[in-house]
Amino acid sequence: MFKQWFCRCEARLRIELEGPLLVKSGIASLDGPDAGPVLTLHGGGDAMPFIPGSSLKGVVRSHLERIARGLRPNSVCIPYLKDSTKKLPDGSQDCVGCGFRLQGLDLKPGEAYRSSCAACRLFGSTRHRGRMGFGDAYWRTGTLKPAMEVRDHVAIDRFTGGGAGGLKFDVEVVARGTFETRVVLENFELWQLSALVIALVDFEDGLLSIGSGTSRGLGQVRGVIEDLWIDLVKANKELVGVAQLAPEQKKQYGWSGWAANPSIQLPDNPERRGLRYRYRLDAEWREEAFGQLVPGFRNFLAERNWLDDIQTLVRERTRS
Repeated sequence: MFKQWFCRCEARLRIELEGPLLVKSGIASLDGPDAGPVLTLHGGGDAMPFIPGSSLKGVVRSHLERIARGLRPNSVCIPYLKDSTKKLPDGSQDCVGCGFRLQGLDLKPGEAYRSSCAACRLFGSTRHRGRMGFGDAYWRTGTLKPAMEVRDHVAIDRFTGGGAGGLKFDVEVVARGTFETRVVLENFELWQLSALVIALVDFEDGLLSIGSGTSRGLGQVRGVIEDLWIDLVKANKELVGVAQLAPEQKKQYGWSGWAANPSIQLPDNPERRGLRYRYRLDAEWREEAFGQLVPGFRNFLAERNWLDDIQTLVRERTRS
């Protein structure tokens, strides 16, 4: 799946804090606040806070999983669930993580991919690499430097729900700042590009919260698309994905053939970048095309049942 290159989508995203942010460093301190943000020396100078790409990826994955379960119950797995005897609190069918299913089978890359749920196809599992990646979000040069604040909190008694004997703890949060990151979607199916669009739009509308203490109002952010590019292995007038660019591998990987109807036109005169054809997608293009792309995620969840795909794979292995 990644031994060949067909297409790539890259977005440059500006992240603006709309409230205090805390992505904990996990390093205990002997004095000062009880918890503080992760810091980096990126770019030289003083240590400054940043948002790890792993935190961004986890937030986006969880957000899209919630959407998927709302559109179709049991359409994605619970990646950390290992025991198939455990049931979900609502009594629905258990969704063992894709990485723990089919244990003992030596799966080929195509088999591991096509027997995975929508979330694992997009973000990866212990059996195969994901299509979507997030870079660390660093302070955006030219904007006000991040400002730090120490805030008091009252410890909560787990049994009474009230204050725990007057105990308090302090946390140091990022009170102000603008950060910048890149999101990359490689060898994408068009429904996966649809999922990225949904995440970017919800980011822009402030529906995703980052870091610790989100239930206490921390982590409110807004993501703004600065630039968006599509790279293709060959020039094309219409927006296409890996299923259209490599149809001979469609059955092997179980790629979806979904495409927008009517087709989405790409800008004329792409930029040549080595052997790639790069299309810069401006705000006007995004405003029209995003609406056509959004149904792809719902369509994929409606047409595919990952549990059926697993049973099909087991039957194929049994016959062989």
